Amino acid sequence: MNKKGIMGLISALLVLLVVLTGCGGPNRVAPDQAADYVMNALIKGEDTDKLEDTFGSDYGNFESDFKESFISSFKSQLTSTTTADLDQEVNDFYDAFMAQMKKEASYTTKVTNDDKEKPEVKVNVKGLDMASVQKELTEKLTNAVTADPSLATDQDALMKKTMELYTEAIKNAKAVETGTDVTMKLEPNPSDDSQWKMSNETEFMMNVATALYMGGY
Repeated sequence: MNKKGIMGLISALLVLLVVLTGCGGPNRVAPDQAADYVMNALIKGEDTDKLEDTFGSDYGNFESDFKESFISSFKSQLTSTTTADLDQEVNDFYDAFMAQMKKEASYTTKVTNDDKEKPEVKVNVKGLDMASVQKELTEKLTNAVTADPSLATDQDALMKKTMELYTEAIKNAKAVETGTDVTMKLEPNPSDDSQWKMSNETEFMMNVATALYMGGY
């Protein structure tokens, strides 16, 4: 083959390389990696900086938004039973809860549908065994009321004691032995084709939260 022919072959190969590269699609992270980022953020408070690049700007303040939502929801459940100021107690509980979650909870991922545009990832979640925590709390609270009967007639004092004992009990929580399967469904983010969007985001987050925070029930 003469020099002209060789140069033509190289040019053809370069064109083919460009075409094949273009056929590869946008450079999104692997589906199971995307699931890892979400689960690590929820369980360990890690990889939160990678969520925005993977899923978009809505995840830019994931850690602070999550804490605010958790505490707000928790406190809203208490307002119907007490008027006590429980800000410190709820914050202490959140810190203890997340520390134990980081220590004990775990997950595994498996891609169950490797469709390039609509992949699915099965996440097996082992959250804290809250049934055991509730049992310990009930026992400790019963002992506390027995030792101080005035708690039975002072709702605010009783709730403060409950939160104190709840925080102590959560520090002893272990993970459930059998995990719960939750499916993450992904599709290209319509706002940025290089990112993913969870097509079942609400369902996925609700199911993961139940598995993580209501384990054992």
